[in-house]
Amino acid sequence: MERRFSIAALALAAGSLIAAACTKTQAAPPAALPPGLQVREGDVVFHRSRSSQSRAVALATGSSYTHLGVVFLTDGQPLVLEAVQPVKLTPLPRLVTVFEN
Repeated sequence: MERRFSIAALALAAGSLIAAACTKTQAAPPAALPPGLQVREGDVVFHRSRSSQSRAVALATGSSYTHLGVVFLTDGQPLVLEAVQPVKLTPLPRLVTVFEN
């Protein structure tokens, strides 16, 4: 019985993450990508946030990168699936302006 409950809980959690990932952000239109930057679906984007939580991650890991996402193309526009509160799709140009690298 416990195993069935664990599988059901895992399936529910996975479904919730997928549903959350399909939620697009509703902010102002993003700026354009830098000239010459080309991205493809599946590209992994590494960057460093300016938040205090990211500073803690950098100290703990010794890495210059504190955050990552995966590029998806929707109607030719690059969106990044990122694990923030909540997991969401963010237009890549917005990340270029928000994050340092």
